[in-house]
Amino acid sequence: MNIRNRYAKVCLFLWVLGMCLTAHSLKAQSVIPVPLKMEQGTGCFLLSENTKLYINLQGLEAQLLENCLQALPVHLKKGKKKDTQNILSLLITEKNHQLPSPESYTLSVTPQQILIRATSGAGLFYGLQTLLQLAQPSGAGSYSIASVEIEDTPRFAYRGLMLDVSRHFSTKEFIKKQIDALAYYKINRLHLHLTDAAGWRLEIKKYPLLTEFAAWRTDPTWKQWWNGGRKYVRCDAPGTYGGYYTQDDIREILEYARQHYITVIPEIEMPSHSEEVLAAYPQLSCSGEPYKNSDFCVGNEETFTFLENVLTEVMELFPSEYIHIGGDEAGKSAWKTCPKCQKRMKDEHLANVDELQSYLIHRIEKFLNNHGRHLLGWDEILQGGIAPNATVMSW
Repeated sequence: MNIRNRYAKVCLFLWVLGMCLTAHSLKAQSVIPVPLKMEQGTGCFLLSENTKLYINLQGLEAQLLENCLQALPVHLKKGKKKDTQNILSLLITEKNHQLPSPESYTLSVTPQQILIRATSGAGLFYGLQTLLQLAQPSGAGSYSIASVEIEDTPRFAYRGLMLDVSRHFSTKEFIKKQIDALAYYKINRLHLHLTDAAGWRLEIKKYPLLTEFAAWRTDPTWKQWWNGGRKYVRCDAPGTYGGYYTQDDIREILEYARQHYITVIPEIEMPSHSEEVLAAYPQLSCSGEPYKNSDFCVGNEETFTFLENVLTEVMELFPSEYIHIGGDEAGKSAWKTCPKCQKRMKDEHLANVDELQSYLIHRIEKFLNNHGRHLLGWDEILQGGIAPNATVMSW
């Protein structure tokens, strides 16, 4: 071997050694959320075009995991089960004390290989998210990953974020970007606040005015609109602001979320925060006139026909176990003098308007339960007596 070749090999060795020695010192805060257990080893693994990938899954789920690795612009070669050098292995294994949950995973990084184990595709997916957080660019299209042993399992089964697309409408492309970010931090629920006074955001085929009229307002920012006339306009009016998701848009968002192991929970507000609905369909309010009420008329049987028709279309779209119905900040003042509401209270032996709200919540919960779903609502559904199977979310 001549001096020049020997010098080049020594330089390459020193460069790789330097990358390992200078790799960021791993602390618990290096990974978000903090893993259950994390212990740093010696050296590092260099992920490059020469690295092989082996997954003992087949079909679509394996493809989802390969897609996840596209966050690193490194095309990995196909590996085999017996490979032990320069390989990233993703293995489904049996449940054990290290993997108590389908979302649990173990991650082992040595200079020779990376091994992620889990009992489900979700666990492997979260192990990959941790790997992506640990990967550091090291030049020439490669990534350095410090040796580490991680054992991780979620402390909370429900890890969620709410996105208010009523007050601040977001495109489906924006929502997909949020899903990318949520998955990176192992968030597994996306709560979409789809309806509120500021605009109705979901296509309901049985009630076209919800998207032709109730989805559009006069001001681009919610605060301007709230402090102004609080008027709605048709979708083709000059200077209008708003938008909605077609049912095909929702299917696309849901499929993208599924590929990132995220459940999307829809929220359809009732009985209050419903000014936009009552402007489009004023017969559902106590006054029968637009811009007079924010609460549905609970004494009006047509209210329940509307709500059940809407929820039927919602359930046909969203596979979520939970359907959020809001339930917060009902003014209830119109119910005190509304003949239909007073008759409902008398017929159902309800002592006050709090119990009238509880009547609506109970009835909607029964409808959802009959369709295999569970009702989720804000704190105020406690008023007047909580429905027996409801889940309360505090805001």
